[in-house]
Amino acid sequence: MRKHKIVLDTDIGTDVDDAMALALLLGRADVEILGITTVYGDTKLRSQIAARYARLMGAKLKIHAGSEQTLSGRPVWVSGLEGSLLANLADENFEEFNGVNFLRDAVSKNPGEIDVVAIGPLTNIARVIESDPSFAKNVKHLWIMGGEFATEFAEHNFRCDVRATKIVMDSGINMTITGVEITKQLQIMRSDLEVISQAGSMGSLLFAEIDQWLTYRKEDFDVPHDPIAILPMLEPELFTFSEAGIVEIEISDSEMTGKSRFSEQSTGNIRIVRDFNRVKVQAEILASILRAG
Repeated sequence: MRKHKIVLDTDIGTDVDDAMALALLLGRADVEILGITTVYGDTKLRSQIAARYARLMGAKLKIHAGSEQTLSGRPVWVSGLEGSLLANLADENFEEFNGVNFLRDAVSKNPGEIDVVAIGPLTNIARVIESDPSFAKNVKHLWIMGGEFATEFAEHNFRCDVRATKIVMDSGINMTITGVEITKQLQIMRSDLEVISQAGSMGSLLFAEIDQWLTYRKEDFDVPHDPIAILPMLEPELFTFSEAGIVEIEISDSEMTGKSRFSEQSTGNIRIVRDFNRVKVQAEILASILRAG
């Protein structure tokens, strides 16, 4: 079996879907995680959270703290839940090497071999692009959770750092983007998510964090944005995609800053997800997480 060699770039610790995405990846036999880079806000804390989940799943991963501040200067938003259910996080170790440098070096040493999976604000990716002109052509493919392509709404990951988002969209990297107009089509009920608690100590922690997040959101279902955005790489037959195109990013002083607009162009390098099999995607998310435990 040929494995997908990936680097996961994540703002794990806020919305619980990042932790779900990590568990999904570790539950797949066709994935080799070369490293994790954290982004946005307290990236050391985020790295310790990732290290805790990796340890509970028996995985030894290289985890690197990346960019804390946004390129755009927009203040970092956090929920206040980050790490609140994880005791003694200071005991969890991560690599001293900066996440941006790790990502740059990993791709430059393995041109055309590494899929980069970006499920948070795009600050780390943009910083690498700015520091290494060869990065864009050396990435095998960039898989992004972000944007919104159906209505006039600026999605969180893109809005958090509009300058970084524009740098990435204009970079020429071949990429696939899953927007929130797609991910919101799958709502997994709390009662269906309880099965995750059966996945050992990792599953118990993950379901506790899911339950806390749903309580915070005052909802009885979870939208697994990040796991959905990873599966086009692993199970493309479950998805339909646009033709190639470009994405334009609005930068303004209004609440519309960060709004993404896609248009098909034969010379484009970007495709977006148009639809997916909700039943099979939900089943694969839960099955992968259970395997990871």
